[in-house]
Amino acid sequence: MMKIRCGKREQKQIHTTFLVKCFGFNDYFLFNDLRNGHTTIHSWDIIETTERQKNICLLLLKNRRKSNYGQLDGNPLSLAHFQSLDSSITQPEIDELVALEIFKSEEYRFMIKRSNIKDNIKNLTQAEEILLSFTTNGEIIIDNLKIQKVFKLEKISIQKTIDSLKQKHIIECVEIRYDFKNTKISTGLFGVSRIFLPTSDIFPTLVASDTNDFITLKTIAAINHDDFKNKFIKEVYEPREFRKITKSEACLIQGFPHDFKLPESRSRWMKLIGNSVSVPVIDKLCKAIIDTGIFEN
Repeated sequence: MMKIRCGKREQKQIHTTFLVKCFGFNDYFLFNDLRNGHTTIHSWDIIETTERQKNICLLLLKNRRKSNYGQLDGNPLSLAHFQSLDSSITQPEIDELVALEIFKSEEYRFMIKRSNIKDNIKNLTQAEEILLSFTTNGEIIIDNLKIQKVFKLEKISIQKTIDSLKQKHIIECVEIRYDFKNTKISTGLFGVSRIFLPTSDIFPTLVASDTNDFITLKTIAAINHDDFKNKFIKEVYEPREFRKITKSEACLIQGFPHDFKLPESRSRWMKLIGNSVSVPVIDKLCKAIIDTGIFEN
């Protein structure tokens, strides 16, 4: 049997890689509030919050996609909804999460003021008339508006039209709901979307706009998923032990020489590299096509 000698640093890397693969840990951490996994970092993980607040956040996360709270793929919940899941939740507790900018409040349901609509019927704009046409039983529900194609086709802002009708005292809000403030997965949290670990042997597609993807050179040895996540936050995220890929690394990913001449500005070279195809991939595709023999005749 061949024996390979290696230093302590290499031994630690091998041991860490073994633990990561053995325990099924992911090779990167994902930052967003809409997913929940062993290596998902939520805003309430990195903002100082109590266990009680964390549990309320998880309650919203687990229930916001249920159809009984609305017809969208992600519905805000009212205080009544929260209390139906946990009767001890109070309005001040929800307000605290809004103040921490983890939750945001949304006006969800409106009632038509019949007397005022008669007085203002002649002063309605086309956008206001279209929005009011989706009134059901004297109510306007935001979910019902968001699924209507006419607003996109006519380039009508639902929020601006709602605000206009409120200013004319034609409608009034009768239900507030709450959702996560950060609801775009692609933007991540606080400028970070993903952080890849040294154990990762893949990197996401490079795009011209540059992304919020980072790498860390720090290894994490953990015994379980909770330990893995906690150590990542303490040892990588909080001390900012991560960075974006370098120009030479971007060239390597796309198959260019590491010293390929590019502009000095990151935004410019990332735009060029991100808009490029991966040279090794194209090379293999071309060879595979030739190997089929399609050009022999």
